Amino acid sequence: MYDRLVRLAAEFDNYRKRIERERERMREDALAEVLTEFLPIVDDFERAVEGAELVRDMNGLLHGLRMIHRRLLELLARFNVRPIETIGRRFDPTRHEAFAVEPTDEFEENTILDEYQRGYLMGDRLLRPARVKVAVRPASDAAHLRRREVLEDRNES
Repeated sequence: MYDRLVRLAAEFDNYRKRIERERERMREDALAEVLTEFLPIVDDFERAVEGAELVRDMNGLLHGLRMIHRRLLELLARFNVRPIETIGRRFDPTRHEAFAVEPTDEFEENTILDEYQRGYLMGDRLLRPARVKVAVRPASDAAHLRRREVLEDRNES
């Protein structure tokens, strides 16, 4: 009976280790698949830089960089990654990070005025929030100062 228990414990331990190895292999396979998709874009980037160095052609370099940017966005879209809409939209704390505020009467409160860093979603999953500037109602100097202090404290965390 004791031998069966020891054997069963060993089998379970081996099963656990095999599952861990398989999980790691699946993670590596998925990562390799994604990274392989980036290699042609790396090639394009190298060609753009080499071409610009040879002819000192800034327009050609700019065209190459735009092409690379477009291909990167297309690749992200193939993996269901899309940028988060920001400017002119209502601030959503689940998708946006208020990086700055601007007192204004020109826009409704909590309207996004500017984007400092683009945010991305993969399906419904947030990969990175968008860092934005948000409209707030003009307030007294003391209230405005306090709001900025709170924002700065939050960003330092």
